[in-house]
Amino acid sequence: MLKVRQMNRLASVNLLVLLCCASFANAQSSVEDALFQSSVTSLSQKQFAVADSGFKTLQELESPNPRGLMGRLQVRMAAKDVEGAIRLLQDELAKDPSNALLYMAMGDIAARAGRFDLALAQYQETLGKMKPGADDNLFLNGPGASADPVEQAVHILVGTEDTPRGLEGVYRRIAEVSLRKGDVKTSLAATTKMTAIHATGPNLTNLAVLLEMDGQKDSAAKAYKAALLANPNNGVALNNLAFLMSENGGDLDEALAYAKQGEVLLKGASEAADTVGWIYLKKGNTDIAITKFAQAFRVSPANKSYRDHLSQAFAKTSNGSPAVEALQEALKSQNNAENQKKILELLDRLSPK
Repeated sequence: MLKVRQMNRLASVNLLVLLCCASFANAQSSVEDALFQSSVTSLSQKQFAVADSGFKTLQELESPNPRGLMGRLQVRMAAKDVEGAIRLLQDELAKDPSNALLYMAMGDIAARAGRFDLALAQYQETLGKMKPGADDNLFLNGPGASADPVEQAVHILVGTEDTPRGLEGVYRRIAEVSLRKGDVKTSLAATTKMTAIHATGPNLTNLAVLLEMDGQKDSAAKAYKAALLANPNNGVALNNLAFLMSENGGDLDEALAYAKQGEVLLKGASEAADTVGWIYLKKGNTDIAITKFAQAFRVSPANKSYRDHLSQAFAKTSNGSPAVEALQEALKSQNNAENQKKILELLDRLSPK
């Protein structure tokens, strides 16, 4: 149960920062700007050959500015030509084998393609090629939120600059790719280094989540509290700390206060409602727990954790009506769309009018 919650929480922390290329705000001239913009437009319209030609011309015109090359990479990724993107970067690395940005770009391409070992090797190469001072601002943008490869490619080129710079950005990539491989310890080590560079609330929250996944509960609680010192309105840290306390002998009243504050800040997210319900269940207030678990279930009826919590809460209720008995049976049945619909109908019947 806890592992499922931790993975859900990681998604809301926004640790995920791989799959990145560049956003280039400082162009050299209006002519080159216009060529860049027209190439992006062609890319967005899936005119891949036209876009690639434009980016190639841009690459020739304004070397060493990398945006033309990054555009050509994104054309290939949008067209699902991963091997073509890798070959293009290999050619560039053969010309400039000491360029840390190229290794980072190769890592991002590999990570985006799910080739995690290659990605990690390229990020390590990036670390080895970075020159102190000169590469402190090393930057590649990302990620796009869309699963559509064309939308993703366009965002990577022109979207908001949302990836850390320099060493922090490289360690963040290593942390994410390692976690996707299931290697929590390597992810934790990279996140520890990232947090030492820049102890922001989100970085501390990510560190806390990984410490919790690694079984270091006390250290995780300290990291969550440090995240809250950095930003008292960090809803994710409040929610996760509340759940951690409730599961590890903490003060339930204090945990509930954290959970309620987190629920407000997270605007009623299902994870937050579930945490509040879980603490109420532990405090013996079954009715409120059921209300909160039902709220979470209505948002995400396929979530097994919410089903289990509802089942546990109804098992403790004194209401032995036929509707409650039917709901308890439904919660134990196969988790499919028909079953979820039945549970929702039963919850509606049991809700106060």
